[in-house]
Amino acid sequence: YYMNSEGIVYHEGLLYFAAKKTQTLFILDLQAMTYESERTGIQFAGKGSFNAQPDQITMVDSYKRLIYFSEDGGSTPGVYVREKDGTYRTIFEGIDGGAYDGDETVGVALSPDRRKLYAGFQDAGVLIEFTRDDGYPFP
Repeated sequence: YYMNSEGIVYHEGLLYFAAKKTQTLFILDLQAMTYESERTGIQFAGKGSFNAQPDQITMVDSYKRLIYFSEDGGSTPGVYVREKDGTYRTIFEGIDGGAYDGDETVGVALSPDRRKLYAGFQDAGVLIEFTRDDGYPFP
């Protein structure tokens, strides 16, 4: 039922995890003993496309409940964020047909001031640091 489950994070009584095969995010309310599920990347804002399999999950902002996803496979693997209202946005993604086509993004992390975002491409063995120089933190 939870085919190829990956990425799991707990926050304030809610357990989030992704099922790669079905591209589904599950949100379990462990106190109420209920759950919700949604297809990842369906409600998308801005440019980009979260069209491959969700992989690792990182909870970043407890107030907004921002969840960062890395992506397994696809022609434009990247890192995406899900906002509390269920909207997905692209943080970065590879170029279709480019060097990272079919690769997997891994290891999403933020610096303590949230002005640097770290991730990598697994098959290529590349680690990337994105730095905000506008004074604002990553969402």
